[in-house]
Amino acid sequence: MEIKFIIPNWETIPTKLHLECDGITVLYEKVSPGIWQYRIYSDLNLEKADEIAKEMTKRICDESYDHGAQYHLVSLELVEEPDSERYPYVYEAKLRWKDSY
Repeated sequence: MEIKFIIPNWETIPTKLHLECDGITVLYEKVSPGIWQYRIYSDLNLEKADEIAKEMTKRICDESYDHGAQYHLVSLELVEEPDSERYPYVYEAKLRWKDSY
């Protein structure tokens, strides 16, 4: 899956983080320590949305390695969102910081 960081054309100074995952725009943010939320901007099937959320979580965990400590997935859930037409799929990834020492 191709994932790249983007700056949306409606923002001149990025205040939110956006990715493009195989051409699909995803807003993502760390909502509290160890909890990330992904908002997928496309009306696609649930299987593809799950694939994007799982790959993003895997990469966050893989890239978090720091001197023997690393994020590990606790749960990844599709959560309800009041603005479901704008964000048909909203996921919440709960991660824990695991220290190998």
